Amino acid sequence: MIALQPSILKSRHRLFDGLFVALLILYTMAGVAITPFHGDESTIIAMSVDFHTLISGHAADLTYHNPAVGDPSLQELRMINGNLSGLGYGLMWTLAGLSVSDLNTQWDWSTDYQTNLAMGHRPSPPLLFVTRLWAAFCTSLSIAVMFAIGRRLGGRRLAWLAALCFTLLPAMLVNGRRANFEGTTLLTTTLAVLAAVILAQRLRQGNLRWIHWLLFGAASGLALASKHNSLLILAPMFAGLLLIGLLTAGQRLTAIGGLFAAGIVMIAVFFAFDPAWWSLSPELPREILRLRSNLLRLQTDAFGGFAPTAQGWWERISAGTSYVFAAPQYYEVNVGWNLWIADEIARYEASGLIGLIVPAAVWLLLALVGLITLRHDAAGWLLRGLGLAVLIALILVNPLPWQRYYLPLAPFAAIFSGAGISYLLGLVIQRRGRVRTA
Repeated sequence: MIALQPSILKSRHRLFDGLFVALLILYTMAGVAITPFHGDESTIIAMSVDFHTLISGHAADLTYHNPAVGDPSLQELRMINGNLSGLGYGLMWTLAGLSVSDLNTQWDWSTDYQTNLAMGHRPSPPLLFVTRLWAAFCTSLSIAVMFAIGRRLGGRRLAWLAALCFTLLPAMLVNGRRANFEGTTLLTTTLAVLAAVILAQRLRQGNLRWIHWLLFGAASGLALASKHNSLLILAPMFAGLLLIGLLTAGQRLTAIGGLFAAGIVMIAVFFAFDPAWWSLSPELPREILRLRSNLLRLQTDAFGGFAPTAQGWWERISAGTSYVFAAPQYYEVNVGWNLWIADEIARYEASGLIGLIVPAAVWLLLALVGLITLRHDAAGWLLRGLGLAVLIALILVNPLPWQRYYLPLAPFAAIFSGAGISYLLGLVIQRRGRVRTA
């Protein structure tokens, strides 16, 4: 056998890696048009009118006002949600030649599906498709980022397995293909995780440059502008990097200064993409907390949540450790959705594009193996700490058994599951090697 030169072998590896990621992206994009509809898509697409307002030179109308300028409900949505997705959707329908008059109005959760249809609340097929393209494109890019994270943590084998596990999570696919917040959030949070992994490795190696801190801050700001609950990942990420810096000789001041700079960049990027904050009103933080608390209370009162009992806490733990691996939850409020979108669900599930549905216990077992066997360096411990911190935070603060609220766990579930498969596969390869040489 002729040995290939290292440069040729490396080029082949890159070619196969690129083809593999491209196939995963094609799989993700192929399901966009047939993903079952969700009422929240209507509301978030309606928010995309902000893009038109922005490019029309009326940016001041998007800032917080008391009383609100224009539709008060849109101002409230701006305040309690990230705005990056809405701006992306606005860009997409503008490029597609649609106009503000083509936009739907917000979904009315107090009435039924047919009434919403009659009132023009469901987006037209062209509008829904082009906005979903933005979400699915961001989700697809997050697959490539997951490949890069796996490569950093365990080489090509872990890169392939982490990207594959991430792509095959049914919860990631159904939510990442919808015109909700999840696609943009998956991309920006995985970028922040990748930047944090690079920082952890370079802190230990002592070869950091300021650009690494600034890129980490920018990715963090985009994640926060995508969805506010990204803070559940960002806060322990900053804390973990600080701890690594403090425990690394000669890197304490570098870590403190770098994280301070990253924090400034994060806030600046967040402000740039969150128009509600441009007014710099001192009452805005308090008002956002009030609106967010009211929303969670209304949701739990109307749709039911975890009970404040021992059984309720067990359900919280069970949801936190299984929902991200489970079959897709097409709707959270079962007041007719099982009938209203039954045909859409049947078509989606028959398409072969739903992902891999296996018992959540299998995924969880693989993830536990990966949690134990993932490399024991600074980056590996950072990922372990982040995954556990996000899991604990969601168990404590999430009051609703809604699958998409557990999606921040998806990158960590994929990394740990991939690492678990990689470890077990390595054992099989070693055993076969010993048998051959015996």
